[in-house]
Amino acid sequence: MNLTIQMPDGSQRVLAVDDPDIPLSDCLFQAGIQLKTRCGGRGLCLGCEVTSLGHGVVKSCQVPAKQFAQTTITIPGKSLADNNVHALCAFDVVTPNGIERLKRSGLGLAIDIGTTTLAAGIWDLMSGACLAVASLGNPQRRFGDDVLSRISFAVDKADGGRQLQHCLVAEGLVPLFRNLAAALSAHQPILAACVVGNPTMLHGLTGDSLAGFSRFPFAPVLPMDACCQRGSPNCLGSAKPFFCLPPELLSVPM
Repeated sequence: MNLTIQMPDGSQRVLAVDDPDIPLSDCLFQAGIQLKTRCGGRGLCLGCEVTSLGHGVVKSCQVPAKQFAQTTITIPGKSLADNNVHALCAFDVVTPNGIERLKRSGLGLAIDIGTTTLAAGIWDLMSGACLAVASLGNPQRRFGDDVLSRISFAVDKADGGRQLQHCLVAEGLVPLFRNLAAALSAHQPILAACVVGNPTMLHGLTGDSLAGFSRFPFAPVLPMDACCQRGSPNCLGSAKPFFCLPPELLSVPM
């Protein structure tokens, strides 16, 4: 089955669809056309609207692709997702009072996983100098603009948690780290990494269940009031140990 797509600039694309029963928004994403699925594909917003003859204006996350086999789908510019980041100006690590920085040779990696933005920096552990910074949009936004939408996606979908983690790592952190590496004048091993984020973002990174956030009283898997050492995800390579930190210890001024 093929889909005919008219893009906002007037150009047309013909997409081959392997599974016509999945939502149209998913077919478009697989073809590299990402729409604003701000509500996580639950049909609660107007972000992914498209138009076609015979169907009018529809929410692409709520209709299967097979319904559009005999018509042209028009995507308005307002429905295309924008993953560009325009606001990051600085990246600071805050050392709590009374804690002295341990000086040693090698590099350290600090990561801030925000709901909308990912930011990271590489530090010289001996001098304390920041050697490189990078940022990009959190690709998990296609599962929902806010943490509630992402929790719902993770709990309601059979493999929702795995999808959130894979998206964050493969589409977010890996490209972010590549940008950092390209900014370094010389490559050295990263000896330790620390990550900060709200509880939903940290659980999404570690792959721990978000079910505990779906009802009151909330029951996170990770301790949210202290530094938590975890096994290092594959994307961090040789960085050991890997720490999840309380949000107040790392900040990204916007």
